[in-house]
Amino acid sequence: MVFTNVSVADDLSGLSLDELLKVSVATRDQQSVITAPANVSVFTRYDIEALGISSVQELLNLVPGFISARDIEQGTADRVSVRGRSTALSESVLFLIDGQRINDLYSGGISLLNRSLSIDNVAQVEVIRGPGSALYGSNAFLGVVNIITRNTASELTIRAGSLGHGSVSWLNNGTIGSDKEWNVYLSHMEESGDDYELVDAFGLFAPTSDAIAATDFYSSLSVGAWDFDVRFMQRELDDFLVFGNHGDNREETRQWSVSAEYHQSLSEQFSWSARASLARDRWNTRATLIPAGTEIAPGEFLTETFFGGPLLETEELNVTFDATWLPQIGHSVLFGIGVQQDDIVDVANVTTHNPITLEYFGQLQANRNDLNFLEPSDRDILSAYLQYQWQISPLWQLTSGVRLDDYSDFGSSVNPRLALVFHKSKTSSIKLLYATAFRAPNFLELYDKNNPVDFGNSELYAEEVATSEISWLERFGPLRLEMNYFYNQFDHLIQLGASVVDPDNPLNAPGFVNSDSGYNSGVETVVNLRVSDTFGIELVATWLKDTSFNNMPQHYASIRFAKGWDKFQLGMTGQWVEQSSAHSGLQDYQYWNAHLKYRYSESMSWSLNAKNVFDKHFMTFSSVLPQGTANRGRQWVLAYNYYF
Repeated sequence: MVFTNVSVADDLSGLSLDELLKVSVATRDQQSVITAPANVSVFTRYDIEALGISSVQELLNLVPGFISARDIEQGTADRVSVRGRSTALSESVLFLIDGQRINDLYSGGISLLNRSLSIDNVAQVEVIRGPGSALYGSNAFLGVVNIITRNTASELTIRAGSLGHGSVSWLNNGTIGSDKEWNVYLSHMEESGDDYELVDAFGLFAPTSDAIAATDFYSSLSVGAWDFDVRFMQRELDDFLVFGNHGDNREETRQWSVSAEYHQSLSEQFSWSARASLARDRWNTRATLIPAGTEIAPGEFLTETFFGGPLLETEELNVTFDATWLPQIGHSVLFGIGVQQDDIVDVANVTTHNPITLEYFGQLQANRNDLNFLEPSDRDILSAYLQYQWQISPLWQLTSGVRLDDYSDFGSSVNPRLALVFHKSKTSSIKLLYATAFRAPNFLELYDKNNPVDFGNSELYAEEVATSEISWLERFGPLRLEMNYFYNQFDHLIQLGASVVDPDNPLNAPGFVNSDSGYNSGVETVVNLRVSDTFGIELVATWLKDTSFNNMPQHYASIRFAKGWDKFQLGMTGQWVEQSSAHSGLQDYQYWNAHLKYRYSESMSWSLNAKNVFDKHFMTFSSVLPQGTANRGRQWVLAYNYYF
C-alpha cells in the first residue's frame, strides 16, 4: 500500500512494497502480500493516521468488495456487506483482534456488540477478501478482518469537536527486567450526536439524535514464552431509531476477554503454541416497541408506551493448539486443533407489557419464563485443520488445506482450500484460488421465540459457499495494479420463510429456513499510484456481475490520497455507492472525509479531521425502514497528540 511508512525502505533495499508488507491472516504465518495465497488488503498505522480513519468499520469502505453502512435492525450499527451479500448483523465476516475472534455468539456477527471499533491502538488491519473457513472456521464466510494491536507506542490523544464530540485515549508500553514487556491502552469517547427529523416504522415524524459513549481497554503482558491479553469494550447509545422506532431508546453492549498463550520452538524445524481464552458478552436494550395511542384492536388503543428489549449474556471458552513443521526447504506444514464451549449465561425479555396479550405490568419486568425471547442453550465445537505449502520452484507456490468443524447442535462442516501462485518477479504475481466456507446457524436463528419478527428453527443446516478466483497483481514502477475476478456458489442460505404454528410462536412470526442455492460474480480493481515518497493515490472499484441477489448495489468505488510536506500532512477519502441499482427508493450517494495533520515537534502534533466534508444528506439501505437509514452530516474534530 503506497501510503505506508515503509516506502523509504522500498528504495533502500530494492524490495517491492508488496514484499515488505507482511501479513499473517492468509496462512497464520508471515507472508508478503504479493505471494500470500489469498486476496488481501492491508492498512498500516501510517495509512490509518494519514487518512484520519476513526474506526475499523470506516476503514472497510476502502477495501475492494466491502461496504460498511449504517443500519438500525437491531439498533444503530454498521452493516458490513461483502461481494454482493448483505446481512444486517454482518455475520458473514469473521473479525479477529490479535488472533481472537470477537463476533458475538447470539448473532454470529460484529454489528450487535462491537459498534464503532476503536482504531487508536491498531497497528495493522489485514483483510482477506474471500473465504477463510479452511483456517478459521465459521463466519469466515466471505471475508476475515484481522486487527493487530500496537505494542511499541506511547502517546496521549485528546479530541474535541462538533456534534458534542469529546474523547481521550492513552497508550503506553514498557519493560520489566529483561524478559517482561507490557502495554496498555485506555480510551473514552462521548458524543451528543447529530440532530434529525425522521419518520419511524409506525409513521411517526419526530426529532431525534444519535448520542454515543464508548469505553475501551486493552492490555498485554509478555513474560518469556508466555503472552497474556485482557480486553474490555463498552458502548452506550441513546435515542435514534432502535428497531426502527422513535422513543426514549437506550442500548448498552459490553464485551470482555482474557487469554493466555504459550509458544515454544523445539528446533529450527518445529514450533508450537497453545492458547486458552475466556470471553463474555452482554447486550441490553430498552426501546419503544409500540407507542402509546396505537390501535391494537378495533376501537382499542394502547394507553402506555410498550417499552422492551433483550437482556442477554453469553460466554465462550476456547482452547487451541497450533504447530508449524518445516520438514525441508520449500515445504511447510501447519496444523492445529481446538475445543470451544459456548453458553448462554443469562437471557431475559425485559418489557413493560406482556408481549403476547399486551397487558401492562406497570414497569419494566425481566421475563425469564414462558415469555422469554430466546431458548437458553449451549454448544460445543471441536475443530482440526491442516495446511501444506510447497514452493514448487522459485516462480510457483502451492498452498492446500482443509479444516473440520464439528458442532454439537447442528452437525459438522469440512472446508478445503487450494491456491496456486505464480510469482514471476518480486513485483508481479498471478493467483488461482479455490476454497469453500461455512457459516454455522447462530443462536438467534436456532432458538428465537415469542416475538413478531422471527422464529427459530433448531433443524437448520450451515450456510455454504464455494468460491473460485483468479487474480493479477503487477507493479510498473510507481504504478501498482490489481484485478480480481470471483465467482461464488451459495447453498443452504438461511432466510425467513412462512409463519410457523408452534406454542412458542404465538405471534405467528415467520420461521428461519434453509433456502435454495444462489450465485454471484464480480470484478475487483485496485489502481495505486505513488507519485513520490510523500504523495500517493489509490482508486478501488467493484463491479458485481451475474447474481441471484438483488439487494446489493452493483457498482461502488472508493478513493484515497495522502500528501506530505515537511511538517504537514493531508489525507482524503471518498466513497461512491450506486444504491439505485438495488433499491429503487434510495438514491446513489457519495461522501468525502478529510484529515490535516501538523507535526509541531517530535513529541507533539495537532490534527483536524472532517467527516462528510460537503455535509451531504444521504440514506443507506435498511431492512426495517423502506426509506432507508439517515446518516450523519458534517462533523469536525480537533485532536492533540503528545508522544512520550
